[in-house]
Amino acid sequence: MKAFFLDAAVTLTLTAAITTMAACVGPGAEAGTVTKGKIYASEAAMDAPLYLYENNHAEEGGKTFSRSRYSDPQGKALVEEEVIYEAGKLKQHTYVQHQTEERGTIDVNDGKVYYVFINAKGTKTGSDKWNDDMLLPDMLGQRIADNWELLNAGENLKVRFLALEVQDNFGFKIFKEGESTFQGKPVVDLAMKATGFFVALAAPSFKFAVEKEAPHRLLKMDGRL
Repeated sequence: MKAFFLDAAVTLTLTAAITTMAACVGPGAEAGTVTKGKIYASEAAMDAPLYLYENNHAEEGGKTFSRSRYSDPQGKALVEEEVIYEAGKLKQHTYVQHQTEERGTIDVNDGKVYYVFINAKGTKTGSDKWNDDMLLPDMLGQRIADNWELLNAGENLKVRFLALEVQDNFGFKIFKEGESTFQGKPVVDLAMKATGFFVALAAPSFKFAVEKEAPHRLLKMDGRL
């Protein structure tokens, strides 16, 4: 596990994550929002961060840009990502891994998802038919908030994460486990589990603590890469 602690205009605490541990800022964040954080090996190892995180939101030409940067403790860029939304809908995701020189894009056009992934072995491409269950980690927090009534009623929320590295998408279900408190705030405890057998072996479950009251922000996330 990795512990992810943010210091932002809106304060969150996240633990671990999905793919590159995006802070789940989403297409609905206000322009100018800057989110910063530190990523630790675990909540029990808080003496020094493994990575630093920063996300910036901007509005340009009718589009929303969510730009994330992961760096080492000295500030050297390791991973950079950009997600572009138009009218609240995913249009493009770009990814650069500076350590391994991997990079790629996900484009959504005309009801299809197009993948291009480049590494030392060459270029891989793929495509999927788009459906509205699909999302990137950057979109997770908003997807939970948008489906709050369903989740709070004990129903499952189905999502499918787009995976650039393997040019595919994988199904998960999110559901309510109970209620508790986190840092003195009432929260609803959610779990997310893979619906596919082999994915479930690699990523058994994720746990979320979400504000019980609106705007239902993600306050803590426990999971496994």
